[in-house]
Amino acid sequence: MVDPITLATGAVAGFNLLKKGFSAGKELHQMGSELNSVLDFISGAKEAKKSGSKSNPLNDYIQYQKAIEMEKALENLIFDCHGSKGVAKYKDFVSRANSAQRDSKYAAIARKNKILNVLSILLGASITLGGGAALVWFAIEFKP
Repeated sequence: MVDPITLATGAVAGFNLLKKGFSAGKELHQMGSELNSVLDFISGAKEAKKSGSKSNPLNDYIQYQKAIEMEKALENLIFDCHGSKGVAKYKDFVSRANSAQRDSKYAAIARKNKILNVLSILLGASITLGGGAALVWFAIEFKP
């Protein structure tokens, strides 16, 4: 796992580049890598807050608050450049990304459960057939 301080430093640097890019009039798709680093930090900090990790509560809280502030500032930057429709589109993209991530996790769990079910059925069938074969062999071998 990536060190949280390194991740936060990269996110702050990416956020500063985003602010400079917006002031220079660049579009969001031109600043994709910086935006991805900021969004990764924001989602990582929020996920750490939800999971209640026991590493260092003060650092987790500070990172969570910084992520919230960065998210608000990013929404303000988008509003300044693209208006309320831009912010609405950004929030729509974020919600679709979260939904897709959640759906992929559920699909992975469902695949794992299907594989485990098939393996358990095969194991049960092999034990049953092996036991039946052993009974037949014992019956033939030790016939009175």
